[in-house]
Amino acid sequence: VNDPSTVKLASGKPELIVFFAYWDGNSRIMMPVLLNLQDQYGGQANFFYLDQDDPATSQLKRALYFEAYDTLPQTFLLDANGKILRKWKGVIQQSDLQQAIQAAPGS
Repeated sequence: VNDPSTVKLASGKPELIVFFAYWDGNSRIMMPVLLNLQDQYGGQANFFYLDQDDPATSQLKRALYFEAYDTLPQTFLLDANGKILRKWKGVIQQSDLQQAIQAAPGS
């Protein structure tokens, strides 16, 4: 889990930002997949895991159009300038995430 204050939306490299919940089954299913991707692409993109129940995430949720009371996790892929390239809800195939990260400008 990352400290929300460390997230810079325009970091100069692609970012995968994941809002999850400890109590959510889909979030628990996705975490090993996401950590595996971070091992593979950590040099090409920044990975952030944010507890959606943490009040400190509220500003980032607004900036990324997080949909409260919707399926978790909610995963956002941003380009180097902070523009949202893709958004997913729930469980995602690892291959879909890999393709999106590889295609992200600046990765």
